[in-house]
Amino acid sequence: MKRRLVFLAAAWFFSASTLGAQDFYKVGIGASMPVGETAGRAGPGVSFVAGVRPYIRSRLYLVLDFSVQEMTARVARPADGSPVDVGLQVLSLTLSPSFDVARFEGFSGYIIGGYGLYNRRLQSARRDAGLDGACDSWWDVCGAEAASETRFVQQSTYKGGFNVGGGAAFGRHGNFFAEVRYHRMWTTSRPTEIIPATFGFRW
Repeated sequence: MKRRLVFLAAAWFFSASTLGAQDFYKVGIGASMPVGETAGRAGPGVSFVAGVRPYIRSRLYLVLDFSVQEMTARVARPADGSPVDVGLQVLSLTLSPSFDVARFEGFSGYIIGGYGLYNRRLQSARRDAGLDGACDSWWDVCGAEAASETRFVQQSTYKGGFNVGGGAAFGRHGNFFAEVRYHRMWTTSRPTEIIPATFGFRW
């Protein structure tokens, strides 16, 4: 599944460029907020996104995005019953149609939503203070792989998911953008739900 999605995304990007589609590229940073049941298991963090948007037809685009959400997760350790804070990272590669619903001089508003591949990682730098010995069914983790040389422990999960949201572009050529999206990753026990708000540049 991972290879297939990466292949399809690369094929779309190069075919759009070859056909002479009008592209723009974007990069942005912002804040990530866990929502739903995830909000009780994780804390807010930071977000990064980079993408390309080949033009399809009037007001319609197809956006290929790579995003990273860095947060903190609370994982239970049955030894003493207390939660332990570990690093939570969610990576995604998504393909999403985007449609401009409003256009004015120096401003445009759009809606966006699509599907992609997500990778959720729980990780800690020290075995004695993180995932080692943790057993939390909500995070679908019970023990984790450890690299003894670095004392680094990590649990990684690949699943599909979807996103939906909207944003706005500002400036004479729409060089600045602000966007909010809801991401839902279909993880095994419970879905992982995140809302990143990003701000950045496109050219």
